Amino acid sequence: MGVAVSSSGSCVRCAKELTAPAANLGLCHECLLSTGADGGTLNINVDAERTRTAAVQGDAATVTRDPRETLVYDDRPSPPVTSARAAKLASAHGFIDVIRMPTAGGMGELYRAYDPATARAVVIKFVRLDTRSIPNLGRFLTEARSLARVQHENVARLFSFVEGGDPYFIMEDVAGGSLTDLLEAGPLTGPDAARLIAAAARGVTAAHREGVIHRDLKPGNILLSVKSVEATPKVADFGIAKDLDAVEPQTNTYALIGTPGYMSPEQADWRASECDARSDVWGLAATLYCCVTGSPPFDRHLRPEAILKQPLIPAIVRRPDLSPELNAVICKGLEKEPSDRYQTADAIADDLGRFLAGLPVLARPRAWPLRLWRRAQRIPKVAAVSILVALFAIVALGAMMIADRKRPEPTAEQKVEKLMGS
Repeated sequence: MGVAVSSSGSCVRCAKELTAPAANLGLCHECLLSTGADGGTLNINVDAERTRTAAVQGDAATVTRDPRETLVYDDRPSPPVTSARAAKLASAHGFIDVIRMPTAGGMGELYRAYDPATARAVVIKFVRLDTRSIPNLGRFLTEARSLARVQHENVARLFSFVEGGDPYFIMEDVAGGSLTDLLEAGPLTGPDAARLIAAAARGVTAAHREGVIHRDLKPGNILLSVKSVEATPKVADFGIAKDLDAVEPQTNTYALIGTPGYMSPEQADWRASECDARSDVWGLAATLYCCVTGSPPFDRHLRPEAILKQPLIPAIVRRPDLSPELNAVICKGLEKEPSDRYQTADAIADDLGRFLAGLPVLARPRAWPLRLWRRAQRIPKVAAVSILVALFAIVALGAMMIADRKRPEPTAEQKVEKLMGS
């Protein structure tokens, strides 16, 4: 059982008075240090999580907040050395061959181990020592809850969640790495990319059915059972997921979340609270774009707001041998207006299935007047220029029609002379 939370402001072990931040955990500094070396396992009840409606305390999904908001960082001491975590896993669960895995950024610290009791390899995720704060621990809890609620072959499976001074959760070991690792060898063929993303979209659909919006879909968050295009993809890393069942919103209205290059326009426009299934459709399409071109649809080094103004360079422009049908699917998934995209992850998976079966896809390019109007709506200057150009064209056309009507009708003799001259 995990460490209890004190509501009286005193340590649940030694009754010592706690400071305000530590009171949320129920342990004083000394007891917390001792807890870092032990602790039990608390298996999350999936059915209970599916019916959970209480909001997670704190903003568990915000990466960048309103600058006017003050972050309260957790002043609890962390385990002094990383090796203590490996020893904890070995003593608490009997894991063997515990090794720390290299990670690129993020707030997680990962370990791989072998569980003799179940004869399987597992991955254990902690919060990195240098990123431990109340908001990050909230995101960590959000990820654990999200993984517990979603049961699908294309979503990384959670085995258990461990509460205590140094919380962690245990999940399946997806040994093939991520799509990012696979793409190091170069872009994929259209059919291979379509198959992988269609399967991942089914996993995302399962998350949506449980009221979980991922909000950070990208190649690095789609794991593979083996490092091959024939692998089973599994969606992972729900650290900034949105819980639609929460009584109160988990994300600040003015929050900026996601990964530059892959975040949807509504995320780039600081409208994180408006994210729904269509934001994940964007993430799937952006990932598919990267799979066939080798780069995200928008430059990740630009300010996120650039997504709102920059037109999309179609994938077929960067890769001329790409199927027009697959290009149409990608373009529809990357429409800047959510109402113009596929409305569900299942819909984009179905269209990718049609492409793989050699059937016509439902996605079709929009007419250029509608594209121009959509762009004008996003950029006021373009709207003004478009209106002026349209007015000028109308006036010029009208003048030509009036001049043509005023031109005198040629006589019969003039018509005969023109014909004879020809």
